[in-house]
Amino acid sequence: MTTDEKLREIKRTFRLYMDGARMQSMREKGLNYHLNWGVSIGHLHEIAKEYGKDYDLAIKLWKENIRECKILATIIMPQEDFPSDLAMLWIEQLESQEMAEYLCLNLLQEVFYAKDLAFQLISIYAEIPRICGYSILSHLFRKGLEMDERDICEY
Repeated sequence: MTTDEKLREIKRTFRLYMDGARMQSMREKGLNYHLNWGVSIGHLHEIAKEYGKDYDLAIKLWKENIRECKILATIIMPQEDFPSDLAMLWIEQLESQEMAEYLCLNLLQEVFYAKDLAFQLISIYAEIPRICGYSILSHLFRKGLEMDERDICEY
């Protein structure tokens, strides 16, 4: 199956898990996407298991202005193949705190450069990159990250 065929199949799958009440609630709270199916995170993880880690599919999913596609992209992107320049591009394209949190939870906390990226992001004045930076650090602290004196001073 080609990447485009996988993308079409995934979009068809969203219809099966559509939750109108969740979708409406998100719209009322200001989360406006071009398309939002209201699919739960649990269902997105189920869908991700079917496709495994897939760089090309993740790139195509991210380009869609569909909430579920973007979240799924953060789940299936192989962290070892996710370069820091692409991470910065995705962060620049974020439009909501919700998506920032999913990007950090599902992907950015797992990359080998996570700590360096977090410190870089918290030094940016814009709100969403800072949210990402602090979110990454909180995940790393939860995993037992120990900071040296230089890191503590920077923090």
